[in-house]
This record gives sequence, structure tokens and C-alpha cells, in this order.
Amino acid sequence: MSNIKIISILNKAILVFMLSSIAAAAFAEELRIGGGAAPMNNILLKIRAPFEKDTGIKLILKEDGPDIALIQLDEGKVDIATGGVKPETLYELVAKKNYTFKNRDSFKTRVIGRDRIQVYTHKAINVKSLTPSQLKDLFTGKITNWKELNGPDVKVKVILGSKTPGMQLYFQESVMDNQHYAPGDDHFEAGDGGEVQDKIAITPGAVGLGSMTRENNSVNQPSIPVIGRPIYAFTMGAPSPAATKLFDYISNEGAKFIEK
Repeated sequence: MSNIKIISILNKAILVFMLSSIAAAAFAEELRIGGGAAPMNNILLKIRAPFEKDTGIKLILKEDGPDIALIQLDEGKVDIATGGVKPETLYELVAKKNYTFKNRDSFKTRVIGRDRIQVYTHKAINVKSLTPSQLKDLFTGKITNWKELNGPDVKVKVILGSKTPGMQLYFQESVMDNQHYAPGDDHFEAGDGGEVQDKIAITPGAVGLGSMTRENNSVNQPSIPVIGRPIYAFTMGAPSPAATKLFDYISNEGAKFIEK
């Protein structure tokens, strides 16, 4: 092999190394964030690309639910935990998992936005609107067939998300008077907010909950009263410089992306 070819190969290798190094340096800092559907879909996924571009901080997002996120924060596995549920209520959710916090006294919280809970149904359900009392009766299992609401003669099937406990608990408290969801043979499990909608789309008679930004054409969205809630962020102690940049971005430059 000639010296010219060797030099050419070396130059290419050096160029690849330099480009890789630049890319790695651009995302040298990461923020690991866990949480539920509301913070992920209403805020974090919307601002991730412009935030990363403007700051060079990479956002690692995990939609495992607010209770899992808070446990992971306590264990040092994430930098920020998020959820659409009050801190004290979230602590109760975690307690049901028989987990004992090691650093609860160090947690700091702040409100970073708001969510509006939506109700979604299978496409064949032609019920255009639902009142608070109808919502309560649907999700508790008192209404068992859509024909009771002048809909089709189809059994009601409630879809619950295993990774949306904060949303379901808030709905339970604010709409269902803290009554239990429909019994097991009348409700079916899915995962995160997207998986709940996917399950509704393929399940005749299905109804379930989702965040306001989970709208898509595979399911129907009946008109319901506004059900709003704050979205919280938790950090271990005072926010790190990277977390502070994120919170400032959400409140300022990122607002135009969140409002879309």
C-alpha cells in the first residue's frame, strides 16, 4: 500500500474520530427523567428536541409512571421524577408498593405545568358527550352497556393503564367520589398512555383515560367537563444546574412548544 493511501486512510479515521468526539461533547451532559403520561406528552416530549439543540443537554425520558419514577429518584436512577399527582398522594401510591423511602426528606417539588384529562372510546361508540355522573357510572361499572347512554348495544369495557396511576387516581378522586374502578372482569389492563389508546382502538365497547395531547384518529373523544390537574417535578435536594436549565426553559423559551 502506498504512503498516499495510508495517509488518506489515516486522515479519514482522524476525521471520523473528531466528528464522534464533537457529537459526544454536544451531549456530554444528560438528564434522566422518569414520570407518567401527563408530563411526558404535554411537556417533555414537546420541548426535548429544541431544548437539546439549545443547551446540549440530552434528555433521557422514561414513561414508567410517577410512582416508579419517584422510587428511581430515591435510588439515584433518575435525576427528576414527574407526575400529575400531588406529592402526598404520590407518596401513598409508592407506599402501596411496599417501598420505604431513604431520602424522602430531601425531595424538592415544583409545579411545571398543567394537564387536562381526556376520555377516549372505541370508534364505534357514537356517544358524543358524557356528564360527570355518567363518567362516574361508566368507570365504576354501574353502567354496563353503551345502550344505557343511547349508544350501541355493546358491553362497556374499561381500559386502565398500569403506567398511569397518577391520572387514574386523580380521576377517581375528582370524578368517581373515590369509588373503585369497574371490577376485573369489566376492566382490562394496558401500559402507558399510548398503549391505553391502542387497546381502546382494538377493543369493542372500550373506554379509558388519557392526556390531552394523546389525541389521535384511532379512537373517539366525547365531550366531557374540564378535568385539570397540576404537573409536578421532584428532585433530590435543590435542582442541579442542568435541571435548573430545564425548568427555566419550560417556563420561558419552551412555552411556545408546550402550548401547541
